[in-house]
Amino acid sequence: MLCGFGALRLGGELDGLWALLALGAVAAELWPDRPRLPARGWLSLQVGFLGYLGVAWAFFGTPVLAVFAQLLVFVQVHRVLTRRGARDDLYAFFIAFGQVLLASVLTFDVLWFLLFVGFLVLFTWAMLLTRLARVTEQSWQARMPDRPVPDSAWQGLDALVRAPLLSGVAGLNLILLAATLGLFFILPRMQVSFLTGSLLPPVHVSGFSDRVRLGEVGMLQLSSEPVMRVQTFGAGGEPVPAAQLYWHGLALDRFDGRGWLVSDDRRIPLSATGRKREGPPSRPWILRQEITLEPLDSRVLFHVPRAAGIYGEFRSMEAVETEGFYLTTPRRREAYTVYSDPRQPSPDQLRGQDPRTAPEALRDRYTQLPSTLSPRVAELAQQWTEGTSSAVDAALAVQSRLRTEFDYSLDQPASAYPDPLEAFLVEVQEGHCEYFATAMALMLRTQGLPTRIVNGFAGAEYNPAGEYWVVRQRDAHSWVELWFPDSGWVIFDPTPASDGGLQASARMGLFARARAWGDYGRVLWSRVMLDYDMGSQAGGVRAILRGLRAFEGDGPGFLSDLNAAEAEQAPDRRGLLGGVAAVLVLAVLLALALRPRRHPSVPPALRKARRALDRFEKRLRKAAGDRGPATVQTAQAWAAWAREQDPALFADAEELVAGYYAARFGGGAVTPGLEAGLSDLARRARGLGSTRRSPAR
Repeated sequence: MLCGFGALRLGGELDGLWALLALGAVAAELWPDRPRLPARGWLSLQVGFLGYLGVAWAFFGTPVLAVFAQLLVFVQVHRVLTRRGARDDLYAFFIAFGQVLLASVLTFDVLWFLLFVGFLVLFTWAMLLTRLARVTEQSWQARMPDRPVPDSAWQGLDALVRAPLLSGVAGLNLILLAATLGLFFILPRMQVSFLTGSLLPPVHVSGFSDRVRLGEVGMLQLSSEPVMRVQTFGAGGEPVPAAQLYWHGLALDRFDGRGWLVSDDRRIPLSATGRKREGPPSRPWILRQEITLEPLDSRVLFHVPRAAGIYGEFRSMEAVETEGFYLTTPRRREAYTVYSDPRQPSPDQLRGQDPRTAPEALRDRYTQLPSTLSPRVAELAQQWTEGTSSAVDAALAVQSRLRTEFDYSLDQPASAYPDPLEAFLVEVQEGHCEYFATAMALMLRTQGLPTRIVNGFAGAEYNPAGEYWVVRQRDAHSWVELWFPDSGWVIFDPTPASDGGLQASARMGLFARARAWGDYGRVLWSRVMLDYDMGSQAGGVRAILRGLRAFEGDGPGFLSDLNAAEAEQAPDRRGLLGGVAAVLVLAVLLALALRPRRHPSVPPALRKARRALDRFEKRLRKAAGDRGPATVQTAQAWAAWAREQDPALFADAEELVAGYYAARFGGGAVTPGLEAGLSDLARRARGLGSTRRSPAR
């Protein structure tokens, strides 16, 4: 049960009240004489709970899988609190199994796999013991239907609740798991995101839709969940730090007084030009980004501006005029490459350029102001830019004033002003990045300068284990871009202190390094298990064929004629290693399966005792015939049945069988005379058969 509840916890469906109910049920299981709710009370709870689930699904939009997870928790709690015997334990085990399976769709965490392995071992062991306990209950009830099962009836199973049996079950399960993993890499399969994309609610990432309200990005910064993992390289292939880079998401141009939106949301389809390995030849670039983007509720592709080319294994892509790029495929983990030129002009290069000379269409679009804008915004802009002689100096003056005289905070105090921007500038003077970017953009617009705000991420955290940079939700950021005639859009960042969450690769402590290795383990889990599909399998097979083709030589042959166009490409080393590993795993599993089985750990005296016990059971079954109890299935139960038939003849039968169990499964020594006693017991069983066949005797 703890494994099942823990799996749902990993899947995010066991928080708050549900977690308390789960822990309370486990604690109640350890209290045998607990008070019990009457059947009518449980019926009322069940009807009320089903009504609650229906309302949550129909009126509050609770996802189907979340409803099913809550139902499993309630059913498990009910089953535990109303437990009467071993049969209820079997139901509880299968409910926990359903919880573990459901969590496999709710989470991609590698911890789920470790929990699943532990559950598999415990589940098999518990099913074995519970089945024996169920048989013991049935045997006693067949003989004494009006009396509860006494503690003495369970003593024959005590020898099974020991480490040797648990370790044996664990070894068997690990062998089966290894065989299953071998089949995993061989049998055709789909990528896991193909299933989860249609069943699960996506991970919500605010600020990357066509409309963003003030405050959404600040709320996003409260989470440390990874958004993407990046490796950055220069034009020569050398690693480049990513701690100070801006990751462009969407540029928004229209402000309605409460939030920003894209005024022209028409998307332009972009044609595919094939996979590039050396970068775009027609546009300058100095930075290459290898990005793995997590599944989000937004289809935006993040990149370092200005992008010269974006390449990935996706079928199509769309763009908007504000330099935003969208995927058209279902939500899934995406890996793509971006080539960019992030160089920004210096203030001296910008002083000779006047943004007010922009084309009329661009100027009208990017100097728009809402009709409800407070006049205090223009007054402050005039005061702050007084004495500046160029557009870039005016922008730097506003940026400096916001950075030095205002405070960065995720908890913005309430204000009496109805206008949130006026409240930020006049009274509160603290907030998160959207307020700083919005204030600067609108103040410059009152001066006739075309501006826009950009929502994306700023900075990253270095992971030395995987040698990549992690961009988290807490790195979400908004900044300002100002248009110049010769330089295009130039970045200005008015957010103080935290710089939007920029993080350098500082010296890491022990805990940070452990977290880095944990994140790298999740990356490997996703790459090897979750993202492994038929395309990966086909790539591994092609890599093996390319390797075999190299041994064949240049002459004609079957492999030389196979996909000649592909032979010109460089070998895919990862695919080759994956294919070779799959073949090796299969060979090892076949060798283990075909290896002759031996049992050197069972001593000869114990094997003789087992043969004597088999003769005893066989003769009792023959003596019982059709009149014997059908529920009796264990040697201990047969011994009890024989003692009931003839107490004098089989007075020591249960003791001898219990001694065998203790020696075989409990790790105890073979007592002297055990094999002789069981052999004599088998001979006496033959006498019981004769007695039953001859009433006169």
